[in-house]
Amino acid sequence: MYFSEKHKEPRMISYKSFYMIYPYAQKNLRIVIFYLISLLSIAFFLSCNKSADSEGSIKKDGIVIFPETMSLAGERKFIIEPADYTIVSYYDSTDCMGCSMKLSYWQDFMEEIAKNFPQNKLNILIISGLTNEKELITIKRRAGFKYKIAIDNNQIFRKSNNLPEDKRSNTFLIDSNNRVIATGNPLYDKGIFQEYVDFITKN
Repeated sequence: MYFSEKHKEPRMISYKSFYMIYPYAQKNLRIVIFYLISLLSIAFFLSCNKSADSEGSIKKDGIVIFPETMSLAGERKFIIEPADYTIVSYYDSTDCMGCSMKLSYWQDFMEEIAKNFPQNKLNILIISGLTNEKELITIKRRAGFKYKIAIDNNQIFRKSNNLPEDKRSNTFLIDSNNRVIATGNPLYDKGIFQEYVDFITKN
C-alpha cells in the first residue's frame, strides 16, 4: 500500500504488479541472506582464532620448543644446562627489560630454593624478546644474575610456542624432556611458588 501524489489516498498494488516484482524481491532477499550468513561465519571464525591465540599453547603437559635461532647473551652457542627441572620465564621486547625481568629477585629466589635441592636439580632460563645483547649483558651484571639469558631472535620462540597474551602465564616449570609441569610466575604468587616447590620436592 502507498499514497498517490494526486489524491493523497491509499492505493493497493495490483496482484499483477505484485507477481511481477516478487521474483526480483525473492532473488535479492536470497542474496542478502547469503551475505549475512557469510559475514556471521567469518566473524565466528575470527573470534575462535583470537580466543585460541589468547589462550596459548603453554599449558600443563605441553612441550616447549627451543628454536635453533635462539642465542645466549654473552655466549657463543645456545645450550641449556642439564637439570631435572628448569624454570623458563619469557619477557617481551616491549617491556622495560631492567624493570620487568627482576633478575635480582630471580637470583635471590634461586639461592633460597637451592638450599633445599641438590645441585643440577633446578635451573632457570630467562628468555628476552629484546635482541640488544650488550644491553642484556649490562642488565645481567648489574643484577648479579648468574644464570643464562636467552635471546629470542625474530620472536621465533614466542611464535613457536604460541605464548599467551597474559604475561603472567609466560613463566613455566619444565622437566628434563621440556614437558610443562606448572605455569605462572612464582615471584608474584605464593600459591604458584608453593606449587613449584611441592612438585620438585615430591619428585
